[in-house]
Amino acid sequence: MKLNFIPPTGIITVTVMIHCLQSLVLFIATIGSSSDLIYYLVLLLLLLLSGDVELNPGPITGNPKDILRTHSVKLTDAITTNLYRVTDALYAEGLIPLDTNENIQTVTGISDYRKSSQLVSVIQRELEASLNPEQYLIDICHVLINQQHFTLTDIATSILHQLGQSIPDNVSSHTVLPSPVDDISNTPVTNIRVVGAAATTGNVTSTRIFGKFRDKIRTTFGRLPYDVQGYADDMRQHYKHQPIVATDWPPRIGKDYFGRLALVEKQDSSTQAESAWHMLRGQVDKTVKLTGSKEISVEDVLQPTDSSLSLRVVIDGPPGIGKTKLCRKLLNMWSNGPLVHQQYDLVLYCPLRNSKIATATTLAGLFEYQCYEVPMVAEWFEKRNGEGLLIMFDGWDELSEQLRQSSLAASIICKEKLDQCSVIVTSRSYASSSLLKMDTLSRHVQVIGFSEEEISAVIIQTLQKDTKLAQELIDENTEQDEWRL
Repeated sequence: MKLNFIPPTGIITVTVMIHCLQSLVLFIATIGSSSDLIYYLVLLLLLLLSGDVELNPGPITGNPKDILRTHSVKLTDAITTNLYRVTDALYAEGLIPLDTNENIQTVTGISDYRKSSQLVSVIQRELEASLNPEQYLIDICHVLINQQHFTLTDIATSILHQLGQSIPDNVSSHTVLPSPVDDISNTPVTNIRVVGAAATTGNVTSTRIFGKFRDKIRTTFGRLPYDVQGYADDMRQHYKHQPIVATDWPPRIGKDYFGRLALVEKQDSSTQAESAWHMLRGQVDKTVKLTGSKEISVEDVLQPTDSSLSLRVVIDGPPGIGKTKLCRKLLNMWSNGPLVHQQYDLVLYCPLRNSKIATATTLAGLFEYQCYEVPMVAEWFEKRNGEGLLIMFDGWDELSEQLRQSSLAASIICKEKLDQCSVIVTSRSYASSSLLKMDTLSRHVQVIGFSEEEISAVIIQTLQKDTKLAQELIDENTEQDEWRL
């Protein structure tokens, strides 16, 4: 069997590149190699061809001033999300004046985007005034790379390539290729740099072509596109630093022990009124024992139902009972690895008290933390109808009656949009009735407070040095329950 594995000589066009890819895949399929080899050989061919495609004539170097100008818009957007750290780092390296640093750090009444734009303008002026503009721009790039932010690193490496410079060893792992056989949270391969292949040219069209090929190969082998992976990794780091207890749920009470907030799955809405009555009187254990109620763990909140992997989970409870903390715990669990029952490529936390999120009309508008990648990430999930996405709408009761009827959040919850994503929506009990009537409801969970057993445990551990007093408090708590009866 004759295989056209060797590409024709002469100018390599996009058509020829596709032909070469097809030949390569056919060749590997014939010899029966593993998916790992296919993945890396196809990527290697793209790397080799990317500098010779007609649309990509090779490295284009230019004036540092022009290079910075062409990247100024993206740079302004990227710096906005890391403004104060970037400003401090630039000042520490002597790349911007002291007054610029002070103005950005202290001036109020100006948006971070405006400050970021002013910072980029200062960098441009400093570059023009520098005796060695190229070295100044190189130093700027190194500072950006040291921030370990996906977009900043991407921009900086692109500039360095246009200047003919090599990539530093401390480039963020977002810019290197993860192994196709390892989980994406594992250590990535560090000796294959993908950004370089696209960034060695100043031709935007060819870079986009390479990016599409690259992402197509990644998704074919079960990997996420780079923009999606980068944003997800950034959000994992953010969620890890949420102000919750990272290892224990329910949260700790005191220094050395913790109380357990009970979660109850409601399977019978006919007991809703009785449940609310017990909740009002603090009779947590009676709520658990109601017909159609069962206590569940936090891991089971997202357990798939028989009918669908795309969940709509309502979590309600009294004010201050721990609904937001439960969301943050789930975010923290996802940031530390796959959840027990389902794997999500991205988890979005959407506080509905934020007016921008409450009135958002597009998926991109639901992203609380905005950066350059957001439009591409949102578009990718929209094309998949939300598959692989978990959205947490926290605070349904914060919405006006009109927004509960006609907002984007309502459309997603009702599966009118993004029907393949999963949704958790929290609400105070008085506002959750409309949610519980949905045909799309998968699970109703109540956060109901502390059980008698846990209250006793807290009292005993609090008063370990005075067990008699601890027992008196337990007896008093029991007597109060009997009196309420």
